[in-house]
This record gives sequence, structure tokens and C-alpha cells, in this order.
Amino acid sequence: FFQAEDGIRDSVAARGRGDVYKRQDSTVLSGSGVFIVAGLSGNILRSTDKGSSFDNATSPTANNLYGVAFGSNTFVVAGDNGTIVKSTDNGSSFDNTTSPTSNTLFDVGFGNNTFVAAGISGSIVNSTDGGNTWVHLGLAETRHISRIRIHPTNPDVAYVGALGDIFGDNDARGVYRTTDGGRTWDLVLHRSAGAGVAALTMDPNTPRILFAAIWEARRQPWTFSSGGPDSSLYRTTDGGSTWHDTTGNTGLPKGLKGRMGTAVSPAKKCRVWAIVEADKGRDNTAKPSFE
Repeated sequence: FFQAEDGIRDSVAARGRGDVYKRQDSTVLSGSGVFIVAGLSGNILRSTDKGSSFDNATSPTANNLYGVAFGSNTFVVAGDNGTIVKSTDNGSSFDNTTSPTSNTLFDVGFGNNTFVAAGISGSIVNSTDGGNTWVHLGLAETRHISRIRIHPTNPDVAYVGALGDIFGDNDARGVYRTTDGGRTWDLVLHRSAGAGVAALTMDPNTPRILFAAIWEARRQPWTFSSGGPDSSLYRTTDGGSTWHDTTGNTGLPKGLKGRMGTAVSPAKKCRVWAIVEADKGRDNTAKPSFE
């Protein structure tokens, strides 16, 4: 992990078990101190002691689950085959909702009573009634969507990180922004046809600040390659209108890079963590910077 003192704040970490995915966005902390972790075969774990211990929550599905969001006293979890489940009892039990897609959904976002879930085949689905009903929002040409981020006070503003077609070049890769609730989308960050967004992080207190981790990767039937000159880490401070490449900044690894991710400390303002796949280690003599 690489730490910077000049970024933003976001995300939490919790303890996991072997039957769950332990990733940045698979765990959500509610205001009442409840952690929800989603994982394989429909497993949903719940902690009421801030992650010290976990118990199984009632799950209505056997499909793998990936993304979790919390808002308006409701947890929403999404996963394989368009599965969307929700809980209105602080995560004790979950029920299925009607999903408009059969595609896998990797991530869920929330803002001002609006949930958005996104995944493969460009599937973006939106709910404005607390997760009860869902509609499509477009972007099918992106093929694979890794992250969705919604403005915390204005749900008409949202950002999508598009990984693109993992099997070939795709000009639709990058960060998309909507300012009209998903009716139209603008491509505000594009690195190349061979590299897309693997992670997208928003400052919950200053939502005009975001980080986008670009990943150059290619899957073939016989192999998988990760890393290349287009793998990079970008930062915006104006809501996505302009982006600054921070990949070569002081303290971050030099040389070829692969997949990267960012998280922001909720305890200390401007503390940012980055995890970087690299062929060289970090520069231990310098303090990392994202300016």
C-alpha cells in the first residue's frame, strides 16, 4: 500500500472470511455501525460490532454477490445474473427485487434515495424508489463497467468507470459523467482503446474530487495479461471536467504498472491509500503525492 497526505477520504475496511470477496466496495458501514459483506454463492455476512465478528444474514439467492450500497435505511446488494437484493431491517434479512437485466452487476452506488447498479454488457440500472423498481440507463457500448459513483446530494450527477471489452480494443473505455440522471452521458476521461477504468473513488465530503485507476489488460482464451504503459492513476478536482495524471508522482512505484486501486481514510482528511501492481517497489525515500 502507498499512502498520500494530499488527496481525499473514503471507504472502510472490515474483516472477512474465506467465503466472501474482500474488496474495497464489498463492505458498507451504516450510521449505526453495521458492516455488510457480500460474497460467493449468495453469502451475506453482517457485523454489528464494527467488524470484530460476523454472522450470516438471511439471503434469498445462491448467486455470487459483489457490490453493496447503503442509503435511506436500506442495504442493496447486486451480483450474478442481474441479482439485486435489499434489506430494510439493518441487514438482518434480504429479499429479492425485480431486476431489468440478467447480466452480472459488479457495483452499486447510492445518492439521495437513488440507487444505481452497473456491470457487464454495459448494464446500468437505476432505482429512484429505494430499490423497489429498476430501469435501464444505457451505455451498452462500454461492455464492462467496474464502478459507479453518485453525487451524495445531487443524484442527477453520477460517474461510471468503464473497463471496456476485456477481449479487445474498445474506444468506449474511460470515465463517463451524467448531470441529468442518466438520460445522457459524456466521456470525460479516456486513456486509450486498450485501457479502461478498474477503480473509481469519490470524496464523500468533497464530491468534485475523484480518483480513476486506468488498467491496461487483455484476456485471451489461452492467457491473460495485466499491465502496460497505459495503466495510470488520474485525479480530478473539478468534478471530472479536467483530469491530472498522477502516475509518475513522487513516492509511487516506477516502471511498468498494472491494476491499481485507491481508498481514502474516513478518519483523517486528505489521507489517500493506493494499491499498485508494479514491476518495481515503491520509493521509500519519498512521501507519495497525488498533486
